[in-house]
Amino acid sequence: MLLLFDIDDTLIDTSGTVIPPLLEKVIAYLTKEGVVTGDPQHAFTQLKTLDSASISSQDAIHEFVELCDGSDTHYKAALQEMYAPKELPERVHAVDGAVELVSRLARHYTLGIVSKGKESVQREKLRKAGIPVDLFEYIYISENAPKEDAYKAILDHSGISPQKIFVIGDRIARDLSPAKRLGMNTVHMKWGRGLGYTGIKTDVDYTITTLEQLRSILEEPSKEGYPNV
Repeated sequence: MLLLFDIDDTLIDTSGTVIPPLLEKVIAYLTKEGVVTGDPQHAFTQLKTLDSASISSQDAIHEFVELCDGSDTHYKAALQEMYAPKELPERVHAVDGAVELVSRLARHYTLGIVSKGKESVQREKLRKAGIPVDLFEYIYISENAPKEDAYKAILDHSGISPQKIFVIGDRIARDLSPAKRLGMNTVHMKWGRGLGYTGIKTDVDYTITTLEQLRSILEEPSKEGYPNV
C-alpha cells in the first residue's frame, strides 16, 4: 500500500510556524512602499485573518493589496516576499506526531510526497522540521503542475492500483479531489487551511484532526492484511 502526503499543514505546521513570519515581511514591505498607511500590527492581523480564510496566501495577499488600493506591482513584489524568501523562519515545526508516525509507517508502507511549491523550499521545510526525506520513495514537488498530473505519474510508475493508495492532505479541492477522481482513497487532514476551506465533502473518504488517527484508518477491518503500526 502507498501513502501519499501533502507537506503544508499535513506534515508541516505551515500555518502556525511558517506563514506568520512571512506575512510580517509582506506587511513590512507594503508599509515601506506606503501601501499600508495605518498601524502595521493591525494590518498584519487583518492579513493573517484573510490568509486563514483563503485557499492560499497568494489569494489573501491579492485581496489585501486591493483593499489597500495597492498596484499590481505592489502585489507581485509582496508575493516575492512571501514565496521567495531569502531564508525560511528559524523555527519550522512538524505537525504534532508527524516525525514519529512517518518513521513508523515507513517500516510497513511505501510513502510518497506530492506538494505544491518551490522544491528547494519544501525540502528545507522538511529538513528544519526533522522529517527525513529519504523515508519517501516518491517525491513530486511542483510550483505550477496540478496534483492530478503527479498522481497519474505515480500510478504509471508504481503499478499500484488506486484502491491501494491513500492521499492525505489539508485542502480538499487541491489535494484530495484530483486523487478521488482517479479512484484513490482520500484522507482530509483538518489542520491549518483544512479547518476553514471545505471543497466537495463527498471527495473525502476519511477525516482526521491528528496524524495519529491515520493509524486507526489503516487498521480498519476492511484493510485486513495490511500491517498494524
